[in-house]
Amino acid sequence: MTTLSMAAGGAVALLVLGAVGRPIEAQQPVFSAKVDTVRVDVDVRRDDKPVAGLTAADFEVLDNGVRQKVELMATAAAPVNVVLALDTSASLSAKDRTHLVAAGTRVVDALKAPESAAFLTFSERIAIHSLFTSDMAALKTLIASPTPSGDTALYDAAHAAMLVGTAAPGRPIVILFSDGDDTASFLNEDAVVETAQRTGAVVCVVMIGGQGKLLQQLTQTTGGVFVKETSLERLGERFTEILDSFRRRYLISFTPTGVEKPGWHKLQVKVKGGGEVRARVGYWAGS
Repeated sequence: MTTLSMAAGGAVALLVLGAVGRPIEAQQPVFSAKVDTVRVDVDVRRDDKPVAGLTAADFEVLDNGVRQKVELMATAAAPVNVVLALDTSASLSAKDRTHLVAAGTRVVDALKAPESAAFLTFSERIAIHSLFTSDMAALKTLIASPTPSGDTALYDAAHAAMLVGTAAPGRPIVILFSDGDDTASFLNEDAVVETAQRTGAVVCVVMIGGQGKLLQQLTQTTGGVFVKETSLERLGERFTEILDSFRRRYLISFTPTGVEKPGWHKLQVKVKGGGEVRARVGYWAGS
């Protein structure tokens, strides 16, 4: 299994190039000009508990204010693909590193066939250790390998993780951990937000320390969750909670009708009977 590594710089946009010098044949993101159907992962809660048993008729989707015909997709037809992005900057102590490895390993152990995971780490450099694979033993070996060093290219890492999410079919979710704010990225906040708008990954973040302003924006844009934790000892629990919750989300789809296709489309997702609805806020159509 090949590790890809490059400095946090202009080349970060090419991080999804594959091993042995050839590009990875990435799945076309669902939010693009070439895809007629838009898919959206939706979390519905009442009293902070997930709501089960909803049908397509229970959902209302507005695309740029125009009501759309909603279909409910079987989640089994689109397996979960986890992009695990872990901070390995020098601010992590040896004890922190132990908890981080345990948390990453716990995610791998929680995967169910045919789910898969990809793994990357970041300090001042972004290292893609594995694209999507179901080889759990190899993933756990890779998670245990990196040692903390350097600064934190957090923005570049979030960008890379979302791009990696397009490298396989299914429902991509980024689970990202950082112990502080960005100190070394080439990309700015606007560029990373645009990546979130143009790719289909749901970004979920667990953060210890720092403000996480951009990460909160990414989770809101993609329909993910932002968790501010105080102890690395609970990191594994938070990761698996995020994964379990994502599995319970509804996968809805629609073919945009009655709206101009090129440009940014604002999405509003509602559910009959009310409740807290978490979903991405829009998608890009056109080049």
